[in-house]
Amino acid sequence: MLGMALEGGGARGSFHVGVMQAYIEEGVHFDAIAGTSIGAVNAAMFAQGDYDRCRELWLSLTSDDLFTEEEQKLINLFAERKLSMERIAFARAKLRDALLSGGVDTSRVRAVFDANIDSEKLLRSPVDFGLVTFGLTDMRPLEIMKRDMTPDNLVSYVMASATFPGFQLMSIDDKKFIDGGFYDNCPTNLLADNGCDTIIAVRTRALGIYRQLRAKNVKLITIQPSESLGPTMQFDPKTAEYNMRLGYLDAMRVLRGYHGVQYYLTSAPSEGEAFARLCSLTADIIFAAAEDARASSSAPARRLLFEKLLPDLARELHLPKTAGYADILIAVLEERAARCGIERLSLYSFDELWQLARKAEPQNRHSSPLRSVPLAAVDPIIESLR
Repeated sequence: MLGMALEGGGARGSFHVGVMQAYIEEGVHFDAIAGTSIGAVNAAMFAQGDYDRCRELWLSLTSDDLFTEEEQKLINLFAERKLSMERIAFARAKLRDALLSGGVDTSRVRAVFDANIDSEKLLRSPVDFGLVTFGLTDMRPLEIMKRDMTPDNLVSYVMASATFPGFQLMSIDDKKFIDGGFYDNCPTNLLADNGCDTIIAVRTRALGIYRQLRAKNVKLITIQPSESLGPTMQFDPKTAEYNMRLGYLDAMRVLRGYHGVQYYLTSAPSEGEAFARLCSLTADIIFAAAEDARASSSAPARRLLFEKLLPDLARELHLPKTAGYADILIAVLEERAARCGIERLSLYSFDELWQLARKAEPQNRHSSPLRSVPLAAVDPIIESLR
């Protein structure tokens, strides 16, 4: 059985939509989908067969659709990773007021959930569905699959999973629940416990507890964002669209084996091709690159290139010791392309990106306080190799 686990993360959940798009295009069908918090919301819509509807929701949803202006201020305070003492005091006072009145009103959130999650359709779907929440009444986690839900309480369980701290608590059968991220923000174990032997875990890098997969005989494939997905509780269509594109490409990197870390390369040179390209550098270019990188030496040009310049570049670009010449060329290319401001969220062949980077004018051409000395060798290498 193939399962997908969607990590919580508020507005970062738009990343899930892009990942699912990639799997749909590849013709992959999931037997079960589970999520925590916003992951539970997306999981419900995916499992009921409404991917397109989920996408359209994200492309129209704003914070104003979910919360009042005052509520947004309070939520954003608690979504911050770092708070000053003054802001902590302010947040505590606001939270106290909210809790005394029962917590931040969730009626707008509930209305969005009710309008988009079809309990009957989800319960009939051949795709299984599950979520995680945490019971405050008995201080125990609840990991639940749809077989234990009913049309009357399914959306309430999704609400329970997504009850952010300070929100009105969700009550089901006289028990109060809070956000499932307090127990397991990416429910891979729930899927493994329910028969999945291969699980795609879609991370958001959000705050919350992440539990390692217990089962040793389950294949886990993790897809995580290659850059920050932005604030947790600020919902806007522009950010959602960007995160969807990011999710799509980060998933395709896994599915199709795209090369690169910052960029998405559909092809890359072999080790032999990379070595041959580097060997084509003339002595004049190598010595010029060494001078820019303050690595001048009396050694012959190729020794200088292979024993000094390239190892220094590999270290500065944080490549593992196992990196080969192709890895170094790709990393050098990405460093240059990023400084040239070349669009990141697009597909390129290695040679296409190389030619774009060669022709573009980079920032910080030479070493500067913003750029290490060894990286000054990047530009002469890029501009000289064809």
